[in-house]
Amino acid sequence: MSDAYYEVEGYYGKVAATDALPSEDGEYWIFYRDNKSGSQTGVFCFFVPMPF
Repeated sequence: MSDAYYEVEGYYGKVAATDALPSEDGEYWIFYRDNKSGSQTGVFCFFVPMPF
């Protein structure tokens, strides 16, 4: 992670830090779809451990 974005293993793009949501279980969760063509969708949800 940098101050501006996260890089997630397995996901080709970068996720803006402003798109991260607080994780209720303290784990990282990312939701996106792998397409049959080999491309990926944008991130639907990205959960990150954060202090509440």
